[in-house]
Amino acid sequence: NNSESQSRGVVSQKPKPQCWEHGCNGREFSTFSNLLRHQREKSGTAAKSYCPKCGAEFTRTTARNGHLAHEKCSKQRRASEA
Repeated sequence: NNSESQSRGVVSQKPKPQCWEHGCNGREFSTFSNLLRHQREKSGTAAKSYCPKCGAEFTRTTARNGHLAHEKCSKQRRASEA
């Protein structure tokens, strides 16, 4: 029964993806795609997005969107920078 195995704490034996580069010392990731995203971000090949208000740089659009939604800008962009 699936509910019985969950209540006993049975977990999958499949190893989690790990990163051994850039000083991560075997950091584990829940999915292979998360490991790939991490490697892109650390290598500098990840696409960057910027806050249109303050110019802050983000490697994840979700982080930029949260920054904008919660009005986290530390400064307003000057007209000369736009």
